[in-house]
Amino acid sequence: MLKRITDSQITIQQLEAEINSAEENSTVYLETNLTFDLREDRRFMVGNHVKRAIVAIERRDIIFDGQGNKIVFRLHQPPINDGVLFQIGQKALGTEIRNLAVDFIYSGQNTPRQVICIRNHAYGAKVSHCKLSMTSESQINLTVIQNDRLIETVFDREGDNFVVEGSDLRIRCEPREITLPIYCCGIYNDLPNSINIAGNYIYVMADGNGEKQQSVGIYNNGRFVRITDNNIKANGFHMEGSSLDHPHVVGVLNEGDYLLFGTNNCLAEWGGKAVGLENRGSFCSYCGNKLIATHTVYGISVYNAGEENNFVGNIITSTSRNPRLIVNTGNGVGFQSNVLRAFYFVPDCGSGCGMLFENCNDCAAINNRIYGVKNCGIMQMESDVTLSQNVIEEQKQDWAFSSIATEQDSEIVKALSEAKIVSE
Repeated sequence: MLKRITDSQITIQQLEAEINSAEENSTVYLETNLTFDLREDRRFMVGNHVKRAIVAIERRDIIFDGQGNKIVFRLHQPPINDGVLFQIGQKALGTEIRNLAVDFIYSGQNTPRQVICIRNHAYGAKVSHCKLSMTSESQINLTVIQNDRLIETVFDREGDNFVVEGSDLRIRCEPREITLPIYCCGIYNDLPNSINIAGNYIYVMADGNGEKQQSVGIYNNGRFVRITDNNIKANGFHMEGSSLDHPHVVGVLNEGDYLLFGTNNCLAEWGGKAVGLENRGSFCSYCGNKLIATHTVYGISVYNAGEENNFVGNIITSTSRNPRLIVNTGNGVGFQSNVLRAFYFVPDCGSGCGMLFENCNDCAAINNRIYGVKNCGIMQMESDVTLSQNVIEEQKQDWAFSSIATEQDSEIVKALSEAKIVSE
């Protein structure tokens, strides 16, 4: 069953009605570009949170196919409530949005409110081959795709089995003045399990003057999630990378257990502090990725605090002035056959370390190759780590350097002190 939307003057209410009046297992084709000026104040309830819904999709097992056409949403004043442009409701099981282009443009004043482009609350929903862009000249919290539910459970529930694939997701938040904390995120998964994020381009840029402004490519705390073949970039607008007084940026922040993360390009750049990958989940596998923290005073390419994780065959690099290629505080973690390289001119670095183990036990670093770090290849601070067959490039200069060190090597400990990481 096919349904076609051809009227370029259709209202938001009519667009929503056309989608929700489709029969199950049918496709709704958008065959025109649309532009909406967001002035009306529509609300709907999701749990205990009131959000302003522009288009609420409630029909299950349908496809809304944009056919490459674009819907532009313009907002000229601060929203009264947090907003959602497209809500896939709990009843819309198996519904898919595909081939749709969306531009959200905010030109109002700084606001603590949040706008989400697509929010999913349905089991088995899908977003595929879409081009979703959110831009702002002021401070506002922006999320391109959010998938969530209110209750943590191992049973199939709303938001589980959600798929985001083959899409182009972008945020550019470049405020004229900075007065508020903000958080911008490409994909935000809060609790749902077994979701799949594959083959997407995710670029999140947000300007700011410190850690209260943050850019995150992907956030996840669901279990059994698969993140593969994505190009993920979090950017803080500070290309020189010489000051701490700029946004903190994280390529991927994972707090979920049993994550499979493979063949991704994961980058954090141009921030006061940049973390390519931050993992706090346990029993996760990271294999065959490129993980980068670049153009920053303080760069951590991989930070792991979770337990019983494996990092195998990754390329881990940095152009930070104070690179920490891997920092690990979790127990029972294995790092095997990774290539680690710091590219910033070594004499101009403030400090540098390949692998830093802090207060952890039962870890292993085997057959890793470490290049271009100023002070230490592998540092063990109050840690029990099995080391074998690692290759470390030595620095033969007049600064403190040790291929392998412990907390008893006072010169190396002093050289790697975070208190020495300052703006230039």
